[in-house]
Amino acid sequence: MDDTAATSPIATRDPPLPSHVRRAITFMRENIGEKITLAELSSARAIPERTLLRQFQRFVGLAPLAYLRRLRLNTARTKLVRPDNDNAISDIAIRCGFTHLGRFSSEYRRLFDETPSATRQRARAPAASIAAHSSASWPNRERPLLLILPLHTDTLQESREARDLNERLAATLSRTRIASVELAHPSRSLALNAPQPRNAGTEYVLRGRLTQRGACLRVIVRLVDMATDRHLWGDSFDGAVNDLFELQDRVVDAVLCGVVSHITDAEIERACEKDPKDVTAGDLAVQALPLILGTSVTGARKAMAILNHALDVHPAGAASMALLACCHAQLATYHGTPYPAVNRNSALELSRRAGVLDNSDPLVTAARSTATALALQPVEADALATRALAMDPTSAWAWERRGFLRLNSPADADVAITDFRRALQFRGPRISRANCCVGIASAHCKAGRLDATDLWTRRAIAENPTATWLYRWQSCYAAKMGDRRMVADAVEKLRRAQPELTVSLLVASFPPSDPGWLDALARAGMPL
Repeated sequence: MDDTAATSPIATRDPPLPSHVRRAITFMRENIGEKITLAELSSARAIPERTLLRQFQRFVGLAPLAYLRRLRLNTARTKLVRPDNDNAISDIAIRCGFTHLGRFSSEYRRLFDETPSATRQRARAPAASIAAHSSASWPNRERPLLLILPLHTDTLQESREARDLNERLAATLSRTRIASVELAHPSRSLALNAPQPRNAGTEYVLRGRLTQRGACLRVIVRLVDMATDRHLWGDSFDGAVNDLFELQDRVVDAVLCGVVSHITDAEIERACEKDPKDVTAGDLAVQALPLILGTSVTGARKAMAILNHALDVHPAGAASMALLACCHAQLATYHGTPYPAVNRNSALELSRRAGVLDNSDPLVTAARSTATALALQPVEADALATRALAMDPTSAWAWERRGFLRLNSPADADVAITDFRRALQFRGPRISRANCCVGIASAHCKAGRLDATDLWTRRAIAENPTATWLYRWQSCYAAKMGDRRMVADAVEKLRRAQPELTVSLLVASFPPSDPGWLDALARAGMPL
């Protein structure tokens, strides 16, 4: 099961990127158009070639000249996608260090699955405009924009109460990582009756109404995807005029959970539906995320293929690397490999590299927490989960991971359940909730509440029946309950899904905390 109760030595902290590697990368960027050989790079950095090769392979995952080639191709693409760049493609290639234009074109096409001229043609396509009463242009950005419109009201008193609520919503949502938040001025209005193009200015809009009737207040809130004119989420809230803060607290927390979960889902859907020619390494990482959170061997293998492609496009992508670490750890934990120790080592190495590349991204940090936890390093995993939540308190993945890490002690079972329920609030319907459900089941099992354990385990299996490791967990708590029929049923389903499973492989995948469970498996027909 996805449980980190097993003990292990304290993992060492990520070593810093060696100064000579960092200086070598800076040298490449500053001289990207010049001819650079390994000998020249080694000489300029005053370090032996073998040492430089070894350190690049360890910390970057590529040889120095291979990294330089990718850096040049990505630099050329950055210039080509700028609509205002009028330089000829040949000039751009030469300035990026390519002297053989045919080779540049073939390497570019192999890496980005399109020709340089196709990239330029797309970049110069006319952009659509948004129907709005504002003439200000909104620049392109990595994160989508969430525009908070003034709540509709009918009276002056309602208007004052709505303004206070809007300001609280903006202040709370602006601390999230899911979108850039803008609070619209009351005089501003938008034409919201037709779909608007992506990156045309507004991508998501939060709008609603506040109504007072005597001593009662009602707030209705809606989240709209402007690109599709689609209603993503909404809710209504009732409260008393003499207790406005209590109503505001409920509205703000519900909106926070609804906005984060449904914009996350919408962005995953958008990345999955993108034209393959337009997909970036970041899009590929987003596509892999729900597969990983589905916690199945099949999903992990599919995600690995996507993430390996993402790292081909952008070798230094920290998110892709951290997510790939999770895939290796999942294969080791969910019986997806005959050599779990090898995959655990790969997970730890990839996690360490991702931390060197980026230690300020909550997604990277939450992914590394999961990878290190499944690789049996709970102390490091706990530190990473705590750091991820400090960076982004709306990270469902970090809340989920911290919940599992609280299961080390039966006294923390109810605290763990609180963490899992918070994770569920921030998780939209596109992402499996099976892991949170089995986490709650594990907490109830730690506290000796076996009926609740059975209920939540069945919910987890119903949520994601392809995650066959759930039957291992079911057999474990069934053995504690003394239910031999349930153990036998779980073992049968495990063997049907993965005929190669044996008791020894289960132990190698995840060391059990209850040796009696192994005897129950053997009696139920699991080969030794």
